[in-house]
Amino acid sequence: MRWSLLRNPEPRPAPEPTLPEAEVHSSVGLNIAYNQVRGRQKLSVLDLGSAYASNLQFLSQCVRSLHIEIEDLYETLSSFDFFDPREPRSYDAVYRYLFPYGEETRFDLILGWDLFNYLEELELSGLIRHLDRFCHPGTLLFTMISTNRYIPERPIRFQIIDSQRLRYEHLSSLLRPSPRYHRADLNRMMPHYRLFSSFRLRNGFKEYIFVYHGRS
Repeated sequence: MRWSLLRNPEPRPAPEPTLPEAEVHSSVGLNIAYNQVRGRQKLSVLDLGSAYASNLQFLSQCVRSLHIEIEDLYETLSSFDFFDPREPRSYDAVYRYLFPYGEETRFDLILGWDLFNYLEELELSGLIRHLDRFCHPGTLLFTMISTNRYIPERPIRFQIIDSQRLRYEHLSSLLRPSPRYHRADLNRMMPHYRLFSSFRLRNGFKEYIFVYHGRS
C-alpha cells in the first residue's frame, strides 16, 4: 500500500500538448507576508516547495539572520515507499519521519505554495496537525488554493521575483480535478489558525495567510 497522493485522479489532456511558458503573476499574499517579517533580527522559515536560490536570497535580504528548512513535500511523497502493506497507514508516522525536528524547533513562516491542492483532506489535516508542534503564536502560513475545476497534474514551482511578483513554472501539460477547498474546509482542518487575509487572483488562485494562535 502506498501513499494515496500517488493515486491521482486520471489526468486529462490539456488543450496544448506542450508545457506552458513560465508565467509571472502578482502576489498580494506574498507581499503581505513579506511586510510582516521583514526587518526582523531572526527569521525561521519552513518551505514546503522547491528549492530556488533566488527565493533563499530574497528571504535572506529581508532579515538579519535567516534559518530555512526546505522540503519539496510533493516530490518526496511521490517517490516515497514507507508503508508496510501488512500494517495500517499512519500519516502521522510519515510526517514524523519527514520532519525530524527537535521539540524546540519553531518556525515564524511556513510557505505552503499550492501543495494543499494536491493533498486529500485526511492527508492535509494530518500535515497541519503535525506542523502545529513547530509553530508559536504568531507563526504565518502562506498557501494558494485553486478555485478552478482542474489543476496541473503536478504542483507549480514558484520563484520569487520580488515582494509582489512570482514566476510560475509548470511541470506538466496534463490536468487533474481540483479539490477546490473553501474557507470552511480550511477552517475545519486548521483549527488552531485564524485567517489573517485572503485575496483572489485573476488566474484562479486564492491566496491565504493564516496566523497560528496556539492550542486552547
